[in-house]
Amino acid sequence: MCPLVLVYIESTKDWGDDFAAYFEEAKNITEHRPFYYLHYRFFDYNDHYAPPYYSVGYPLLLAPAVALAGLDMYLLNLYMSLWMMVWALLTIVFLRRYFRVLSVGCFVLIFFLNPWFFEFKGRVLSDVPFSFFFLLTIFLYTGTKQNIFKWVMIGICVAIAICIRSIGIVLMLAMCIDTVVSFLRRSELQQWQQKLYKPAIIIITALFVLGMFQMLFPAPGHSYYIRQFNSLCFASVRANVMAYISLFSSFFGGDSSRLPVLAHFIGWAMLVILAVGVISAIRVERNIIFWLFWFYMLIVFLFPDMQGFRYLLPVVPLIMYLLARAARFIKLSSGISKNWPFIVPVILIAFKYSFGFVELTRKEKKALTYGPFAAGSQHCFAEMKGIVPPSALIACVSPRVVGLMTMRPCCIIPEGNTSRQVTKLAISRPTYLLAIEERDPEIIVNIASAHGDSLIWQHDGFRLYECKVWK
Repeated sequence: MCPLVLVYIESTKDWGDDFAAYFEEAKNITEHRPFYYLHYRFFDYNDHYAPPYYSVGYPLLLAPAVALAGLDMYLLNLYMSLWMMVWALLTIVFLRRYFRVLSVGCFVLIFFLNPWFFEFKGRVLSDVPFSFFFLLTIFLYTGTKQNIFKWVMIGICVAIAICIRSIGIVLMLAMCIDTVVSFLRRSELQQWQQKLYKPAIIIITALFVLGMFQMLFPAPGHSYYIRQFNSLCFASVRANVMAYISLFSSFFGGDSSRLPVLAHFIGWAMLVILAVGVISAIRVERNIIFWLFWFYMLIVFLFPDMQGFRYLLPVVPLIMYLLARAARFIKLSSGISKNWPFIVPVILIAFKYSFGFVELTRKEKKALTYGPFAAGSQHCFAEMKGIVPPSALIACVSPRVVGLMTMRPCCIIPEGNTSRQVTKLAISRPTYLLAIEERDPEIIVNIASAHGDSLIWQHDGFRLYECKVWK
């Protein structure tokens, strides 16, 4: 797993600005300010862009790195790569409880040595730390030893997972259902007291830790993620299911532009094997791994805002578990005594990955020519500080990263056509509009033209418009 840290560490960042919100929250923690004080201004006209702030869990984990490295993206990406490696190692330990070294090695390699992981691993996002605590909870819960200390530790891990991402609540739900199912099994009726004590201690500990987080880091409540489900409909769920099926199948095939037949064959073969593993788990066992996989996937399918493979990260170890179960089931059912039929697909997948690593090498050499950390962008941000007053509001398509770089309040451009955008911007009443050539400047140009705003400054792909008085 050392390549996860030693290979491809970026020293820059693209215009995706989740990292800016996490960084600013972590910086607020290190400087003893309320963590939710951001330069990003949230308005109700655009729920689908980003919440007013993120939960305190991940910024707390990021704060030590921010205190030491500041806004050095190389060191921050290295820090996140270390999290990825620790999560991968925990995955290996978890799977070794159930499967032989060969099976574990094959599935860990085809997942964690996927070029997508190398491109994703260094991003300053909450997905990997959440996945680590998600798996650590499962690892502790499925262990053989049963004592109060262990149950308290599980409760702490659950609380941390929920503080990082609210979907961690599925851990509590799965443990409760697992307890009920275990209680109903006749062979375990004599242990009912222990079966009830265990979830009770876990839930009480988790709620206590969550309460402590709220006391130490109080923040105004918001229902941003719940409101996302307002657009829930059958069409969106069906689209999500089909998109995730396609995403999972293409994940193993790598770059489908080269050897597309092999890519599609590998991807759909892995999807079929996963289906076999799920069916096998349904027939043989229904433990917490089974419940967690389905509850988590149900929420992911229902959530309207699809974010690619990143939402599947927490269940990657569970998917490995199901794939390994399927491989075992196929081997036993077919009477295969040798392991080479299972090694061949791994070799084919590794061959396809090689093309992705070539592209990563090329991308690494071009990393500083694009994004907010490029020399041209940094120069423009510095000039804007001298033009825009500290209290003026800037509307743009990447408000969190622009707010972080300029230290000026920023808001997002509303969704919809130009007429609707102008109408909704009358709510936020920005003083300036910022068009960034790399970030779809036509949106800003159209708004400025429709509203009659004046171009007051432009340089190296950046254009700043001063808004006339909003009616």
